[in-house]
Parts: sequence; structure tokens; C-alpha cells
Amino acid sequence: MESGDMGRNKGEEVAEAKDPVADPRYTGGIGILTEEPEEVFGEVCLVCPCPDGSPHNSGALQEAHQYITQDIYGLEVPGTRWETPLKVVENEQAKILWDFQIQTDKMVVANQPDIVVVDKHWKTVVVIDVAIPSDSNIRKKEHEKLEKYQGLKEEMERMWGMKATVVPVVIGTLGAVTHNLSRWLQQIPGTTPEISVQKSAVLGTAKILRRTFRLPGLW
Repeated sequence: MESGDMGRNKGEEVAEAKDPVADPRYTGGIGILTEEPEEVFGEVCLVCPCPDGSPHNSGALQEAHQYITQDIYGLEVPGTRWETPLKVVENEQAKILWDFQIQTDKMVVANQPDIVVVDKHWKTVVVIDVAIPSDSNIRKKEHEKLEKYQGLKEEMERMWGMKATVVPVVIGTLGAVTHNLSRWLQQIPGTTPEISVQKSAVLGTAKILRRTFRLPGLW
């Protein structure tokens, strides 16, 4: 076999490994053969997009953004939950950044968190980043988020002269959370119920599973 064919076949094998329908643990993309359902569902949700092509965390993320923007600060929000929020909305009290790349004097590991809430009155900045990993990976992902945005936090405090806080909002694909989640949510302006973000994450999982396994339903 020629080297070009070998390279192509290896690439095809990698692509097939990421396709749950081609995974040998499934029968016709529906029957589960070798793993516990919780593990399989988690893996499927990590490699499959939502039916509308949005990231798995988009539901929880947009719900949090809408609550902070509209209910707490009275700023403009999209007419429907399917519309992408504006990159920047601002009034005399606050500025809310959505998926916005923040310029810093020093190079940082990451400078584009999901949501940044700048409260002008209290001189505070809250950096919010949402992740929905497999349930078994929530503690590791929470730690990664804290480490990832530490440099950005320090730069914000130095450049903007405000107290900054990094808030990792991590919910497992099947709704698992760490014991820290309630404490993190309390750092977000207003009151973001833990059950609310869990519900959004699980609904996102349901959409993916129904689409992947071709199950009937409302999603």
C-alpha cells in the first residue's frame, strides 16, 4: 500500500471514531452494547452538536446572559432565545460582554470568556465561562476554567482598576454538579438558581440524544 493511501486511511479511521453511529458500541446507531448508558450518553453528547448546530452549553449560557442583562441591569436582550446576543450592551450601571475578545497589555492564555459582567457602580468584573462535560469530568473542568482565566483576571484588575472574579459554571451532561456550584452562582449578579442551569444542560442533552438516536419527541 502506498504511503498516501495509508495516511488517508488513518484519517478516515479517526473521523469514524468520532462518529457515534460508526462506533462498534452501537447497533445501527441505536442499540448500546458495551458501556453503561450514562457513560455512552455523555460521550455522544460531547461529539454530537445540538440539532440547531449550536454548542451544548448554549442554552444554559443564553439563559444566564438574559437573566443578568435584562432582569438585573435592564439592558437589551434578543427577542427570542434562538437569537445570538449582542457582543456588547451597556448603560450607566453596567457593561455586559458576550463571547468578546478582550485586549490586554500582556499576553494571556485565554481572553475570550463566555460572559463578562462589568458593574460600574460597585467597580467589579465577573468573568463567567460555562462548560458541559461528561458527569465524571466536572471537577477537572471546573479547575481548568479557574486556571485558564487567571491571567485575564489579573490583567483586568491591573488595567481597569476593578476587583475581578472568575466564575466557572460547570454542569455535567446528565445534570451533575460539584459542591462549589452554588457558591459560584452567588458570585453572579442577581440570583441564578442552580436548578435552572441544570435544567438547561439536561434539555440540551435530550436534544442531542433524540437527534442522534432518531427518537421521537418535541425537540
